Amino acid sequence: MSVTLFTIPKPFIGGDAIRQRNAIGSWHHAFPGCQILFFGDDAGVAEAAAELGVEHVPGIECNDFGTPLLSWAFDTAKARARHATLGYVNADIIFLPGMADKLAPTIAQGYFIVGRRTDVDFCAPLDFTSDWASFLYRELIPGGKLAAPSCMDYFIFSRNTFTAFPRFLVGRPFWDTWMIVQANQRGLCTINVTSAVLILHQNHGYHHVKCATGPQWQGPEGVYNQNLAGRVTNAIGNTDAARFTMTASGQIVPHPLVRKLYTALMNYHRDTLQKTPSLALQTRVWLARLFSRGWERYPKLCAPGPQRQALLRWLLRP
Repeated sequence: MSVTLFTIPKPFIGGDAIRQRNAIGSWHHAFPGCQILFFGDDAGVAEAAAELGVEHVPGIECNDFGTPLLSWAFDTAKARARHATLGYVNADIIFLPGMADKLAPTIAQGYFIVGRRTDVDFCAPLDFTSDWASFLYRELIPGGKLAAPSCMDYFIFSRNTFTAFPRFLVGRPFWDTWMIVQANQRGLCTINVTSAVLILHQNHGYHHVKCATGPQWQGPEGVYNQNLAGRVTNAIGNTDAARFTMTASGQIVPHPLVRKLYTALMNYHRDTLQKTPSLALQTRVWLARLFSRGWERYPKLCAPGPQRQALLRWLLRP
C-alpha cells in the first residue's frame, strides 16, 4: 500500500523546525516508501526537504497576507502524486509505526479517513535511530490530551475526491469542517479512526497568524475561511459526523445513530409482524437485522450509497 502525503510547513526556524522534523521523520516510519511533498517558499523549507528526503514544490499561491492557499496545494498534489491515495497532514503531526497496516483495509476500499489528535507538550528532537516510539508511549502519551472532535489534522482520501477545492487559507479554521461535510453530502464512506489510530500533535503557539485578534487564529483570515465555508459549523463537520467508525480492534462499524435507527426499525417491524403475519414484513425484519448487526461482516453491502438509501426508504414505509 502506497500513499502520497503532502503538507505546507511553517518556516524551519526555532521550535517549529524541531517539531516539523519530528513529524516528517515519523511519517517515513508510519508509511514506509510513501511519497512526501513539501509546498512553500518559507525560510528553510527547501533545505529541510533535501535533508529529510522529501520533494520540495516551490511557488505556492498565497493571499495578500502571504498565507498559502490550500486550493493550490490540493490541485498540485493531485497532479504530482505517484499514488492513487493522498493524505493532507499538518506538519506538526507525529504518526506512529504500524499506522499503514491499521488503515490498509479502509484505504483499499476508498474510505475518506479522518481522526482526532492527542495534544502533547514536546519540543525536542526525536532520535529515529533508537526506539523512539517506545519513548513516546512511555514519556508523552500518558500525559497527552485527546483534542475535540473538531480538531482534524489529517485527511486520507482517494486522488479524485476533490475536483474543485475552494481557496481556503492554510492554518485557519473551517476548511477542515467543510471537507467532512462535503464528503458526507457526496455520499462518500467517511470514517473516524480515532479509536484505532493514535496521532500526536506537538503543541505550539500561533505567532505565524497575521493580524490575529485572539490567542489562536482569530482575525480577518479566519473570517474569510468561515465565509468561504458557508453554513457549516463544527457541530456538523467533525470526526463524530463520519458515517463509519473504526474500533480499537480494527472493525468497521457504522455511526452509532445509524445502527440505532436500523435496530429501531427491526423492533418496529417485528412487533407489527406479531399482529399481522406477512412474508414482506419478515423480509423487512431480516434486512433491518442485517443492517443493525452485520456491518462488520458486510461493509460493502452496508456502505452509504443509492442502494442503501433505497433500502432505508423501503424499510421506513408503513
